[in-house]
Amino acid sequence: MDAVRARLCSLYTDQRPRDDEAKVVQFGDFVAIDATDESRLENYKPDSPDDFSYLLTIDICALDGGGVATFDVQVCTPKWLARRVEEEPIINGLHVIVVQKHDAQSLRSFIENYVNSLSGGTWSDIVDKMEYLAHSADRYPDDPGHHSV
Repeated sequence: MDAVRARLCSLYTDQRPRDDEAKVVQFGDFVAIDATDESRLENYKPDSPDDFSYLLTIDICALDGGGVATFDVQVCTPKWLARRVEEEPIINGLHVIVVQKHDAQSLRSFIENYVNSLSGGTWSDIVDKMEYLAHSADRYPDDPGHHSV
């Protein structure tokens, strides 16, 4: 049996529009809600280059066209995290990517490399492994506060 593999489909920030405002796009055999230009990772511009935090949504697709899954991860800088720890002395860092500065290309490469390294016997195996990096929005849709940072 061949291993199931995944690829990165899209990355967008928390400025993603509601479903009725977004455009629908076709990725192989499945349809997804696409991000607007403003919410694409490459177009995100933080107010401060070294002090920010935002929610990044990651869509991954099965290479065989058999699945798509959506994940959320908090992206922040050490300076933002330090301010957060002053407010709340103990925080859970699960599903957080810490970056020195906003660099969309480096962040995209980091996530693509992670997704490309995933393989498993089933799509569920891929989703399980992806949850080491990001929170599954598909498995816990009613828990937008799942992130503890």
